[in-house]
Amino acid sequence: FALKGSIASMPYLNFDGDSKFIVNITAFNGSSGSPIFLYNHESSIPNLLGIMRQEVYKSTNTLHYANGTDLEIEDSMIVNLPMNIAISAKACDILNLIR
Repeated sequence: FALKGSIASMPYLNFDGDSKFIVNITAFNGSSGSPIFLYNHESSIPNLLGIMRQEVYKSTNTLHYANGTDLEIEDSMIVNLPMNIAISAKACDILNLIR
């Protein structure tokens, strides 16, 4: 299956001083290694931008409800909330590993 996302940092620039870029996509455990393609509407040929390398989560021990109340939970029950962001390895770095 395929997921649609958007680029959150420019792939041709390094993000946070490292050769990586960020995508805004539904990412979950097991997504690592998924290819990330850029679809060009003019040519309809997808271009490999990179590979999903790490999903981003926010760890919390407080649940915030819409009515404004908070629920503190024990540290042993920390909740990992998906941020729908993934750190991705650049295609050029992957090609350099293969060569």
